[in-house]
Amino acid sequence: MNALLRFGHEQSGTTMVEFSLVAPVLFLILVCCLDFARGLNAYVVVTNASRDGARFATMNPDENQVRDYVARRMSPLFVDTTDMRCPPVRPTDPCIDVIYAAPTDLSWSSDAPRPSAVTVEIRYPWQAVTWLVGSFISATGSRTFDVISTMEAMR
Repeated sequence: MNALLRFGHEQSGTTMVEFSLVAPVLFLILVCCLDFARGLNAYVVVTNASRDGARFATMNPDENQVRDYVARRMSPLFVDTTDMRCPPVRPTDPCIDVIYAAPTDLSWSSDAPRPSAVTVEIRYPWQAVTWLVGSFISATGSRTFDVISTMEAMR
């Protein structure tokens, strides 16, 4: 009986038990924060690459140069930049589409520069690591960031 009372008042293992109960929750919160930051970073990189690509396309009309430039801007995402044309070979591959719109008003004289729209579209598939962040972003845990940037060029 005396040993049973001593065991009830002993508190040498309470810290370890409390840590074992709280540590998985803290670890899950940390991993979810990192996964959410990963998704936010991917969205920001794709958005900036699209905007910079549209700006670059107003000065350089070669589609291959624009695709290479945008692919270099997407390098923080560790994207395979060998062939990034839309539609992609596999649906899980990112792609870059460059569209040059013809001038809308053709009544101008031939020597005057005409405004034309340049559109750069990037589709980047992103997959969440954790089910919690994946279910927060979409039901399947994956999301395709589809960013379109348009700028007007005088040509």
